[in-house]
Amino acid sequence: MDQVRDGEGYDLSALHGLSNPEAAFILDLLNERLEGAGANFRDVDAMAALEIPPARMAIKRLAAHPSAEIRLRAVRYLAERGDEAAATREIVRLLRAPVTDIGADALMTMAEAHPTAAVRAALLECALDGADHLRVHAAALALYLAGRAAESFDWNYRPLFLEFGEADRAVRVKAMASLHALMG
Repeated sequence: MDQVRDGEGYDLSALHGLSNPEAAFILDLLNERLEGAGANFRDVDAMAALEIPPARMAIKRLAAHPSAEIRLRAVRYLAERGDEAAATREIVRLLRAPVTDIGADALMTMAEAHPTAAVRAALLECALDGADHLRVHAAALALYLAGRAAESFDWNYRPLFLEFGEADRAVRVKAMASLHALMG
């Protein structure tokens, strides 16, 4: 319980050494958990640690899970195994969603790790019309990925980024013009 409270989750190293029957049993438990309301990204991490073919197939299925958090974690593992397209599709999908429950940190970390042309375009779309809690971060990351900022949230541009958090779309449109000018 102390580990869970500290955000550590499962003992992933213990899952690496399981026999195939043990891993299959744990996989069944994780699949069951992932169907319920208490599922979270740590369940996906545990599934990936099992390293058996049925677990890899289950992770592919999780790319269509109802939870954005689960989908994003699943496509992270798919990308690590060479399926970059799955990661790009999900990142773009979440950035374009006007309402999403995904955390800004998780999504922006994935977007930064997969800076495809489609992701860069979706960041700009998100900055203008995306979910309220993502717009500021999307603008900041777009500027960084364009090579015009020193870090993914460059505090030198904070006043501009904050304009993307405004409810008034006209303010955001004006901020977008400034962002485009900075980006060249």
